[in-house]
Amino acid sequence: MKRNDEQLDADLKAHFQKRKTQHSLSTEQLAQMQTPQVTRPKKQRFLKIQMASLFVALALFGFVMLEYNYRELTNIYAVDLSDYQWVEVHELDSKGSYVSNLKQQKQTLDTNYQQALANHQARTSFTGRLVSVDNDWYIADCEQNVLVQIKQSLLEELQKHGTLDTHIHQGDLLALDQNKQGQIIALKQLTHEAKKCAS
Repeated sequence: MKRNDEQLDADLKAHFQKRKTQHSLSTEQLAQMQTPQVTRPKKQRFLKIQMASLFVALALFGFVMLEYNYRELTNIYAVDLSDYQWVEVHELDSKGSYVSNLKQQKQTLDTNYQQALANHQARTSFTGRLVSVDNDWYIADCEQNVLVQIKQSLLEELQKHGTLDTHIHQGDLLALDQNKQGQIIALKQLTHEAKKCAS
C-alpha cells in the first residue's frame, strides 16, 4: 500500500508541475503586472457635445413655443383702428372725474355724430370682445361699429369697487354695464352660453 501511495504522490507532483508550467505567467507578463498602472482620463468630449446639443435643442424648442403662442394671440385678436368708424375712450382724469369721449377715425365728419353720441349715452349695457390689451383695453362692440377704449385709470377704479372681473383675457366676450350718463360701471366676462360676437 505504501508503494501505491508513493506512486500516487509522484503522479500528483508531476501533474502539478505540468499544470504550473502551462498556466504560469511569462516574465514579460509578470513584469507588466508588477509595474504600477497609470490611470488614463476618460475622454468626456463626446458627453460635452451631447449636453451642449441637448441645451441648444431645448432652447430652440422653448423659443419656438413662445413665438408660436405669442403669434397665435396677436394674430387672432389683432386690431386695426382704421377698421372702426368711432373709438370710445373712457377714463378718469387727473381730478378723478369720469370722462368718456368719442374719437372719430375717418377724415370726413359723420353726419350721424349727434345720434351716435345719444345712443352712446342712452344704452345701459352692451357686449363686446376684448381685442387688445396694453396699458389700456380695446373692446370691439358687438352691436355697433364702435371700438371702446378703456384707460388704465378706469380699470383700476372698477377693480377697487369689485365691478371688474379679474379673469379676463384677450379674446374674451365681455358684458359692459353703463349708468344713465353712459359711464361704464361694470365689466364682466360672459359665460359660454352667451351669444357669440361677430367680430
